[in-house]
Amino acid sequence: MAKSRQRPPLSRRKKLVYTGLVLLITLAILYLLSIIIRSHHRYETTRLRPGWSGVSHVADEELGYRPVAGARLVQSVGTWGEITTWHNAEGFRMVPGTEADDPGKRPLILTLGCSYSYGYSTPAEKIYPELVAGKLEGRCVNASASGYGLAQMLIRARRLIPRLKPNYVLVQYSPWLPLRSMTHFSITCNIGLIPVPFFFREGDQVRVHSPVFLTKLHDLPFYDYRNREKSFGDFVSYLCRVGFPSFFYDDFHYAAYFVKNSVGMVPPTLQDKAAINLAAYGEIAQICRQHGARMLIVILGNGDSLEEENLAVPEGVVAVDTQKALLRAIPAMSAVEYIKAYHHLESVGGRVRRVDVHPNSRAHSVIAAAVLRGLEETKELDPAKQGK
Repeated sequence: MAKSRQRPPLSRRKKLVYTGLVLLITLAILYLLSIIIRSHHRYETTRLRPGWSGVSHVADEELGYRPVAGARLVQSVGTWGEITTWHNAEGFRMVPGTEADDPGKRPLILTLGCSYSYGYSTPAEKIYPELVAGKLEGRCVNASASGYGLAQMLIRARRLIPRLKPNYVLVQYSPWLPLRSMTHFSITCNIGLIPVPFFFREGDQVRVHSPVFLTKLHDLPFYDYRNREKSFGDFVSYLCRVGFPSFFYDDFHYAAYFVKNSVGMVPPTLQDKAAINLAAYGEIAQICRQHGARMLIVILGNGDSLEEENLAVPEGVVAVDTQKALLRAIPAMSAVEYIKAYHHLESVGGRVRRVDVHPNSRAHSVIAAAVLRGLEETKELDPAKQGK
């Protein structure tokens, strides 16, 4: 019998090539598996998370993201209802059906804040900026947005106050606002990666840095998967339409960011809340003085400590602690009474549960009354301090 012909041993170069290929294929498989696992977590979070129908925000090179201009949305709140949400041509929240109102109507009240001032989970006509504007027989420009931090509020103040020249500027203060601008990425979003503007120190100056890259989240149809029944087919659809595109983009750009951050190309975030508050609220006050606007700081909390020691109220500015007004308006100053009075609740099977921690319409009414009293105080200040 003929002897079987033996294959010659692989050269060292071929062994290295084959080993490299096997390693790359193994890493690629593991990476794809990691995307599937991470996508499943985001899918479950998106599916169970209430929110708006349709596209609510778009990427912005300076703000990180901004509300969609001209949006007509419906926000689901627990199982009890839906909130019709409209944005005007500039992306500011408005009362539905008021787009024909006189754009030159005065006084003009500009509001800067996060979802508490935006009025998340509450009809627009019942939120405090609109209530204040209605009482003054003026017009509201609500430039607040869900998830915004103090850096985004400052950017909007720089953009809007010189252009709109409002009579009053209501600027929210809450303990979480500087925290949201002390990180490179949004801490309020758990369904995607959103880089945001942040504060950093340059010499003895506190400055705002633009986002480290643009988010892709709002380009993807993640909102199609809200309030959906869980199924394998639905997850596969999410994986193909949202999961893979999102993680391919985020992982690549995050890797580039990680390298830049490691070699010092991205400035570290400023971690001094007091310095951030002093710089941001101080600059907004200066812009208001330059353009003849009266600034009022609206202190909003959630029934807990407001850490007011971190807020240095600029000269000539009134700060209204609406938290104290809210507590005075309930029978007992307890967490339970606060939740019952001011959070969004629903009854399911005879049991009452909380569905949203944002201020409800009753809370907004109390806040608006406190703000109106604060605006009266601004009139008693030295006019020179208000730029008059």
